[in-house]
Amino acid sequence: MKTRISSTLKGILAAGSMVGALCLTAGPLTAATSAPSSSEDSDVAAPQVPAQSRIETAILADDRPEVFARSRSVRDALGMPGGVRNRGLHVKDGSRKVEYDEVTDTDSAGQPLSLTQFDASGRLLLAVRFDRPAVPARAPVARDIALTKAADGLKAAGIAPNGRPAADSVESDGGWDVRWTRDNDGVVVRGDEIRVHVRDDGTIGSVGQVVHELAAAPTRRLTRDQARNIAAAQTRDWSSKSGAQFTIAAPELQWAGPNAAFDASKIDAPEAPYRLSWVVKVTPQGNAASYARLVVLYVDAGDGSIIGGDVVE
Repeated sequence: MKTRISSTLKGILAAGSMVGALCLTAGPLTAATSAPSSSEDSDVAAPQVPAQSRIETAILADDRPEVFARSRSVRDALGMPGGVRNRGLHVKDGSRKVEYDEVTDTDSAGQPLSLTQFDASGRLLLAVRFDRPAVPARAPVARDIALTKAADGLKAAGIAPNGRPAADSVESDGGWDVRWTRDNDGVVVRGDEIRVHVRDDGTIGSVGQVVHELAAAPTRRLTRDQARNIAAAQTRDWSSKSGAQFTIAAPELQWAGPNAAFDASKIDAPEAPYRLSWVVKVTPQGNAASYARLVVLYVDAGDGSIIGGDVVE
């Protein structure tokens, strides 16, 4: 059984007893899960990763009927199959510092048919179906039809994306990935999106949503040049310790999440609201490139502090 799910939604899909049936891949610009090998040629701080922890608590329909009702409503709105049995879980995911409710519908043999996940506010995080059409579509749906199907499905499920969608054909599994990137006041929220997979037969195979809380925008904003100078000062510090050299790309204004990539003291800190930041991509040169292909710094657009980032090995 193979289900097409966007890698961008990796964090959401890293949960649930049925996740083993999903195809998970590493998302772009994620912090490395292991430290780069030490070397005198590279002194870039290795990102820190919190210990993996996951606590599941069964949800009973008599105790939390609203969870099952919400799952059934969204599942039916998206045209996903229901089952003869369902199982509810409340999940605390320590690695992602999130909690959510999950409902899995199964057939009489216990095989999963669909799964939904909701955060504490009732917002849909994930809906996915595991069945396949009995007869493959003779001709895959066209792009325009896929866009319409995705938009109509979201509307039926009570989800209102902003902006114009993009659609990519999926050669490996067929169908289309239709996605809406989230922005706030015209500035992209890093990693936030709504993504719908429309299968070849026009049915919706999955819906995933990533939405983070945003802090208030700073009253005064650093310029792009000021952000670049802050990043340059950081790379000079690394160079003074290791001799490694770096090139710095033009900073991009985005909403980004504080993390523990360069500050181990923040590993166990609760997830903080995203902050308006200058995102600066730094490329190691020479031997240092053997240990890190790319370093990304999040420079707070208000106070100029480095609030996190990524290291790509």
